Formats: sequence, structure tokens, C-alpha cells
Amino acid sequence: MTAEKTRYPASRQFWTDIKGGAAHPTYLLIGEDEGEKEKAIGRIIAKILGGEADSSATGRFHVEMDEFMRAAEFALIRSMFSEKKVCVALNIQGMPAGAQTAGIFEEMIRARPEGVTLVMTTPENRPPKFMTGALLERTRVYHFWRPFEKDMYEILRTRLTEAGIRIDRTAAELLVERTGRDTRKLDEAIELIAGAFPGNSLVTGSDILPFIEDQGEAGMFQFTDMVFMCDKKAFKLFRKLMEDNTPELVLLGRLFHRAEQIELFHTLVGAGARPEEALGKVQVRGRGADAFLEQARLTPPERLALMFPLLAHADYRVKSAGRPISLEARPLFQALTEIFEDAAALRA
Repeated sequence: MTAEKTRYPASRQFWTDIKGGAAHPTYLLIGEDEGEKEKAIGRIIAKILGGEADSSATGRFHVEMDEFMRAAEFALIRSMFSEKKVCVALNIQGMPAGAQTAGIFEEMIRARPEGVTLVMTTPENRPPKFMTGALLERTRVYHFWRPFEKDMYEILRTRLTEAGIRIDRTAAELLVERTGRDTRKLDEAIELIAGAFPGNSLVTGSDILPFIEDQGEAGMFQFTDMVFMCDKKAFKLFRKLMEDNTPELVLLGRLFHRAEQIELFHTLVGAGARPEEALGKVQVRGRGADAFLEQARLTPPERLALMFPLLAHADYRVKSAGRPISLEARPLFQALTEIFEDAAALRA
């Protein structure tokens, strides 16, 4: 069976394995749930190094930002200060192509010094194509699927209950919606809220808005609205988000999610559902309903049919290409240009 068709153990199995046995020498954590992958990395480091996790024993490298050779050097050279090391190679799918690089990567898998653990990640839902069967056999792969919205609500309820904090429905919906099914962002928001409110507090939507805005979430939420409202100020906001180092993949995820919501809304209404019923099905409630209905009106199925391929192509380019040298060269900027051109043509 090829790597693309193999079903790998899910994150739940990772937590069972890491709790019950010794750590594996080589890990590959695939999938879209960056928050859970970060927790898994932390657990692996704690399992291997315990209280020894200092700067000389751990190394984190962003392969997609041209740090592959630094990661290889860290993994292949024995430390003079620690018998054990953990090398974390984030976004390994960004490894440069070429025979020399492939040879170094194979050496990282097969010939690392004893005591060096390698943890690799990728946001894709399969191992990179350059990881052949022989290399995968030496690697323990776990799949970290993006959680469903119902799972996010359960995480939110459980963590706040543990902190002794109650939250009203509006606040819960706002938190889950604006953290975009990203458990890491949700955890960060929960930590801030738990630190700001005393036990047995009732937290409302207006209470949590400053926490979300402080993390830049409001800007991403506003950007998504602008795109689907055909508001050209989206380009100006996109520039600011890029200047703030907001990942394009995060913005693409938001746009995909909203497009899927609107697509389902049109399908339900076309099948005879009342708009208010369809809103509930697509998890849009409260004060966001009116804005969503206007976005659905401005984004008919014909526009969605043009939008999905553009977003998918931008997603592929972000994941496979090097870093662009200008704003206009960014894949999402180019996709936005075509999305707005298509919208104007449909209105004409």
C-alpha cells in the first residue's frame, strides 16, 4: 500500500503510546491540527529529556524557511553537553529538492548518533513523497486530524470547567468561530481568560472580545468577511496581516471554511430548508447571522465554483514553493485578485 493510501494511527493513539511505553527514535506528525502537534512535541521532549530539556538538548527548525541544513547538522552531530537530544524539524514537506539533500535526509533517518530523537511535522494529511517505504518503516507516523467544531466546544467546556469558569453561549460560539478549529489558538485564549477572571465567574461575549482581538484574530475574521463581501479593502488588510507575520495557510483555512459553510447553506436552502434552519446547520448563530446571509447572497454557487479551485491552487503553492519576495507574488494575493475579478464579471 502506498504512503498516500495508508491510514496512519490518529492522535488518540499517540497519547496512548507515549504514556504506556518508551519513546520512538523517529516521529512524523502529519495533519492540520497544529495545536495538538505542538502538545505532542512537548510530550516527546519531556518523555526523553525530563528535566534536562535545556537549549543544548533541543533544537527546533523551520524547514520551510530554509533551515533544513541547520536541522541536519543538529541531528547528525553528537552533543558534547548531553547524551540525549531532540531535533524538531517543522514542516518537513518544505525540504529543498535535490540528490544531495535527499542523501542528507536519509542519513538523518538511518545514521543519527545514538540518543538523538528526530521529530518531524507536516500540515499535509500524508507523508511527503520523498519519504520512501524504507524510510517510513523506521518512522512512527501519527495523524493529527483537524477537530470538528463539536470537539472544540467540548475542549472549551472541559478546560474552563477545570478552571472554575462558566461561559455563556455567545462567548463560546465567538471563541470557537474566531479561533478557527485550531486547538492551539483555543488553548491560548482559554489560558488568557482563566488568568483574567476569578473562579466561578460568568464570562460573556463582550468579556472575551479583547482577548481575541489582542491575538490578531479580529483582523483575520474581518479579512474573511471582506473577501466574501467583495470589499476591496481586503487587499489593504491582507498587507497588514502579512506584515504581522500571519501565515497564509491560516488565512486560506479561514476562507476555505467560510466557503464550505456558504456552499452547505446554498445546498440546504436549495433542498427546501428555511434560511434560519440552514444557518443552524452551518453553525452560524447570533449576531454573525446577518453578515453571513449577506455574504451568501454575494457568493452564489457560481462564484463558489470559481473560488474553490483558486484557493486550492494557492494552498498548494504556499505549501510547495519557497518564500515570495514581494506581497504581490504571494499565492493568496494572486488568488484574491482573480477572486475579485471573477466576482465583478458575475455581477456585470
